[in-house]
Amino acid sequence: MKCIGIDIGSYSLKILELDFSPKGLQLLSFKEHVFTSESFEDNQVFILEAFKNLSLTNEAHQTKYVLSLSQSSISHRYKFFPFKDRHKILRSLPFELEEDIPFDQDNAIFDSKLIHYRGNTSDVIASACRKSHVKALLQLCEDGSIDPDIVTSNGLSFANAFEGLFQPAPIAPELPEEPDDENEDETGENEHAAPIRRPGALILNIGHTTTTISTFRDSRLIDTQMLNWGGQQVALKIQKTYDIHYQEALKEMQSKAFLLTSEEGASQDQVFFSQTIAASLKEMLAELKLYLFNIQTDRNVQIEQVWLTGGTSQIRNLNSFVQQQLSIKTSTLDAYYASPHSFETNFPVEKNTAAISPAALFIALEAVKRPVNPATNFRKEEFVKESQVLKLFFEKWSYTLKLASVALVAFFFYAFAKSYFAESIDETSGQKVRQLARSAGLKGPQSRPRGIRRYITKKQKEIKSREGLMELIKMDSALDIVGRISAALPDGKQVSLNLQKLEVKNDQASISGTVGNQNQLQLVRQSLQKIASGGQLRTRPNTFISSTTSNLLPFAYDFTLDRKWSENSRRASNQKNKQARKRTPRGGQ
Repeated sequence: MKCIGIDIGSYSLKILELDFSPKGLQLLSFKEHVFTSESFEDNQVFILEAFKNLSLTNEAHQTKYVLSLSQSSISHRYKFFPFKDRHKILRSLPFELEEDIPFDQDNAIFDSKLIHYRGNTSDVIASACRKSHVKALLQLCEDGSIDPDIVTSNGLSFANAFEGLFQPAPIAPELPEEPDDENEDETGENEHAAPIRRPGALILNIGHTTTTISTFRDSRLIDTQMLNWGGQQVALKIQKTYDIHYQEALKEMQSKAFLLTSEEGASQDQVFFSQTIAASLKEMLAELKLYLFNIQTDRNVQIEQVWLTGGTSQIRNLNSFVQQQLSIKTSTLDAYYASPHSFETNFPVEKNTAAISPAALFIALEAVKRPVNPATNFRKEEFVKESQVLKLFFEKWSYTLKLASVALVAFFFYAFAKSYFAESIDETSGQKVRQLARSAGLKGPQSRPRGIRRYITKKQKEIKSREGLMELIKMDSALDIVGRISAALPDGKQVSLNLQKLEVKNDQASISGTVGNQNQLQLVRQSLQKIASGGQLRTRPNTFISSTTSNLLPFAYDFTLDRKWSENSRRASNQKNKQARKRTPRGGQ
């Protein structure tokens, strides 16, 4: 997933792209677009052009955009809640900040950043922002064809410099109970020593017109503030002192600004130039000292380290000058190599990039956070972002879903109609069957479905019996068959025929006897072939030959006759014969 952090400043637009995958964080690119005008309207046109280029080079469903609001748009307060549930804290924020914010709650969006748990309680940084500021930023993004996932706070995003992205808030030790008066000694002093202050650090993001202060205690962000001072004040001091154009003074500051740690060996011009810059810086440091006094007292923290970042932090020897003025160790923030996060960079991190890109980097890291350590996001309520996955799904399958919906409605209508008509037909048919049953003389249990089935089965058997009887009536009798055979055989003038046996069984006939010679036998054979089915005769031995017929020529034939005998009649007759043989006892005749 590609995450793009966008830092909209007063001097330039910073855009950092990073890729987040199971392998880790990979920094893809960083670009700074310097504004060419002091006019806000002209800068907006410049920003819109940069946003449209982003939308053209990145796929919306595979990219998360994160933007930040200026610290001047957000109010932060350190709050204590007697419970730990985050959702309960969010619901309580409007009531807790009612007297702290200078605008109506109905026109505000609230969020909170958890600092730590303490027993069943929690300390948070509560934030409130006007809805108009969020709306204006989202409108700018919409005009630029990008849809941000997160709208965060510039100051709160610097928490990513020291805090883990995926670790929940830590559990802090519970505070000791307040001492009683009886613990005071004779001098009236409490024997309990002052609470030990926890070590802390400060990040100063010195921009063009403002400076953002992020305060940490035990590597956890506990406060963020904004000072109305930046590199612009240094350029204006140079402009006024040397009576030159502002743009020239700005270039001089960016390319040549320095502070002398010692005036020994320096020229008068160098000393004067250094003193000019130092005079402007002391205005900011005066406000910073007052802030340090208040934060160390209110938050029980001892600031031991100051980290500098931002474009103006590139003034040479600024670290030494701040350290000398505050008596606190001061260094340049190394956001890429000294942070708790491991980065793989695809671009060279030069000195200028390392100074101006941390804000955009920490803003982009807000998109990587998980629910255990959620990002601060003012895009909620009426500004909540639609799910891009569902949006793309419906755009792709909307026509199919419409067809499926119509088909589903038609199916339910068909199922309902089918069920209705089936029940209606079943009821009507039941009435008709009962009427027919009564007309057939069936009453009581006999008119019910089971009795009707028995009645139908009985009638079907009777019909089959009648059909079998009709077939038997139409069948030729044995006498008819004998007559057909007698008519077919040659008369006594042609053949001296001595018939010994004639048997007709179903459609099978057997005949045996003797004739005078071979010609007569041939004539008898031809006559029988005329009436046999298919003209087929089966010859068999004549078992009735005796001494009186020894001088005659015997014959015996079996053949099939057409008796108008149907297959049903044949099966019925065969079945009847089988049953008769079963009933005949063994050895019987």
